[in-house]
Amino acid sequence: PSYIMGPKQATEKFPQLSHRDLKFVSVFYEAQHNDARTNIAIALSAAEHGATIANYVEASAMTFDGKKVTGVKAVDNMSGEEFEIKAKKVILAGGPYTDLMRKMEDDKAKPA
Repeated sequence: PSYIMGPKQATEKFPQLSHRDLKFVSVFYEAQHNDARTNIAIALSAAEHGATIANYVEASAMTFDGKKVTGVKAVDNMSGEEFEIKAKKVILAGGPYTDLMRKMEDDKAKPA
């Protein structure tokens, strides 16, 4: 089963972890982890904290202020509508598509 442990137990069990700023560790076993349910929980938690969430929306490019990423240009894949999303922080959480996303930020980026 999946479980959570505090920083002391985590660094004892996983000594390769840096204990600096470690608050807790959540251990998931992939065979028992429902990633769709986890993603929905994360999205709903974000919405509770003021985030706007959407499905079938694809980031097509990043927007910049100088070298700082300030958001993304996006496409609603259901309607084809294009729009811009401004953000204080942009997280590249693309799984197997991370390299494609990094190229949106820097076209010279090497594969991760």
